Amino acid sequence: MASKTIEKSEIIVSSSQNNDMLFLITEGEVMASAPGIKMTLTKGDVIGCMEVGFDAHFFSYMASEDTTIIPIPLDSFFAMLQKKNDFSAYIYKSAIRQILECSDQLFKNIGEAKGVYTLAVEYYEFYRSLCVKVGVNPTPLDGLFTQGEMVDDTDVSEHIKGYYNDISTVITDGRKVSPEFLDVFIRKLSRDSRAVVLGSKKVFAYLATIGHYLLDEPGKDLYGILTDSYFSTAFSAVSDQILSKIQELESFLNKKLYINANRYFERTSAFEMKIERAKLREDHSEDEKEIFKLLENSVDQILDFGGFDEKTVNDFKSLLISYKNLADPRGQDDASRHIRLDITNYFYKFYEAVALKVLKGHPPTKVILMFLEFGYMDEELCTKEDLFYLYEKAGSGYTAPHDGVFTFFEWLEAIYNGQRLPSKNDFDIDYEAFVHEQKVKNQITAEQEKKAMNDREAMVKYELKNMFLTANKVTFGLITIFCPVFNSVNVMKTLPDDLVTAGRTLECLEAVRKLDFQLFYRDTVYSNEKAGIKGEYINFEMLPDFILLPNVGTRSLFWQEIQGRARNTHSRFMLPVFDLEDIKVQMLHMCGEYRWEMCKRVQGARWNDVTDPSLTSEYFDFAQFYRKNHDLTPDAKEKIKLQLQRAKNSFKEMFVMDYMVWVAYESDGSPRLNKVARTIFSKYCPFPAQVRAKLAQNPSFKDHIEYYEKHQAQKIHRFENIIQKTKNLGVPVPSEIEGELEYMKA
Repeated sequence: MASKTIEKSEIIVSSSQNNDMLFLITEGEVMASAPGIKMTLTKGDVIGCMEVGFDAHFFSYMASEDTTIIPIPLDSFFAMLQKKNDFSAYIYKSAIRQILECSDQLFKNIGEAKGVYTLAVEYYEFYRSLCVKVGVNPTPLDGLFTQGEMVDDTDVSEHIKGYYNDISTVITDGRKVSPEFLDVFIRKLSRDSRAVVLGSKKVFAYLATIGHYLLDEPGKDLYGILTDSYFSTAFSAVSDQILSKIQELESFLNKKLYINANRYFERTSAFEMKIERAKLREDHSEDEKEIFKLLENSVDQILDFGGFDEKTVNDFKSLLISYKNLADPRGQDDASRHIRLDITNYFYKFYEAVALKVLKGHPPTKVILMFLEFGYMDEELCTKEDLFYLYEKAGSGYTAPHDGVFTFFEWLEAIYNGQRLPSKNDFDIDYEAFVHEQKVKNQITAEQEKKAMNDREAMVKYELKNMFLTANKVTFGLITIFCPVFNSVNVMKTLPDDLVTAGRTLECLEAVRKLDFQLFYRDTVYSNEKAGIKGEYINFEMLPDFILLPNVGTRSLFWQEIQGRARNTHSRFMLPVFDLEDIKVQMLHMCGEYRWEMCKRVQGARWNDVTDPSLTSEYFDFAQFYRKNHDLTPDAKEKIKLQLQRAKNSFKEMFVMDYMVWVAYESDGSPRLNKVARTIFSKYCPFPAQVRAKLAQNPSFKDHIEYYEKHQAQKIHRFENIIQKTKNLGVPVPSEIEGELEYMKA
């Protein structure tokens, strides 16, 4: 039977899905799950062997890594058993292992369910006794005491484990029994498995109910009651006892299936953050005291510098207090979202005013630099370590504008000083086109249009109101919880590990350029009458600009391939100034996007016209008509189908995925692309000479390399003739022509 490859995280079978197929795992790992049960299936296990005889699955199966499976129709199940081959051995061994593991988890959950109610009551009684001790009224926890201890009515006997253990000892191999016995045995095991899952579902529902009382939405659970008490002055005398109980509760709840993992992380992180804020008010070293004094009331310093009216200041500070008091600053509830949205609107208003004031010559303080470079506004939103690190790094020169790596404020300076033009907006309209459109709509006069073309302040405002709003949110990564104000709750590692510097950025860029040496080269026509050169295409390199947005983020963003209409200008890549992800991977992704968009720019309307061969047109044709391509095997076509699904049917995103594989793996002699994609990349994204020499002996690359070098040899020969003719004229060979020859030989 034909095998099938399943991508990591892909669902193989969902619970309640029609049950008509078994799957033998030949490679990889699969997670099987039901309420209260999670188990790992590996090579030799059979997916669905505990559900034989049922019309629908009661487990869900997801690939934990790239996995290979062999589908086996359920209607041929008995026929397979009659062959007494390896399948009989696999299904017998796998079914017993699976039911033993499921029953183990069920009885473990039953044991925990019998104790979790008592634990919840003990925690609440501890809290109530402290309330009596300090003289305050306890916060009620409605409903907890009406739940009662769990009654085991699962109808699953603990003897089930002994039965299947004993039978696996007596019968060691499924090939040694009759097909009829094995068929009946597997069907009985499936009925027992169904009983285990139904029992587990009851137990899990009870655990989840008690779990809601332990840790759920802020203000509705024991965890919230205890953490609120810890910070209350009324409980200051017993705060150590409360903290000990909180830590016990956190340890108990960690990684419990019936506790929402994201909510657990958000709530515990928020509590740690509040503790860190409290520590900021404790004693510091003399140097730290001096720095902390400079940073006290940072938000007042920033708003005073911006010159905002009293009402604006008071409204924002009130909003900021609400934000700091949120149990979870990253919460998804409506109240949290509205607070973050209101703060975001104020933030951009403040950023524009402060940035323009600095651009006009007002010297910034450290706090202002921290605001402009990192989005910092309030010392209480930072841990002690983060606060002092921001202070240390602000204005310290970790970027290099002369090498194309800018903080966002340095980027605004470049626009204000006329060194760069504003970026395009979300509708792909640049500043010049925007101003002209206003003139066409009679919103401004021709004189005003002419003046606007040289209005540097208006250009800065265009950048702030367009690219900045979008890019800052996108590079943050999680747009539903985005807030531009720096908050240490978003820092998953440490700021020194996350800071994007010019050195890190250019090193990652160089790693890509070493493998895709033509990446940032563009062609232009060169002529030199003295040298007898009337018009030759030569290539020049134009490296991108990197703009570091003031946030702690997880995503990179390719913004545009050129500036305005001029092809001899820099492209624009965006990164968060504190990047939580691998910059090397992000750099590859942005370079892949640049490759695609730059080719579209050069080709214009014919970018997908295969009669005019180019990188985009040939790849577009390949991706669109892969089903009819006779050069692709059925397995390759299936992989392309899955890849397109992962790319959400975007040919560009599929191209970027292949580009990343081409540079990261194929350059090292590890073939992962199909032969058609490899042919396209070999033609338009060739590796440099030293890499080609290493790959030339590999059959997967040999023909492509020979084809490329044959065509390059013709071009090299032509330019060598041009150089010889120039020398014969007694004229020095232009450096542009010599440079082009070196480029061709690379």
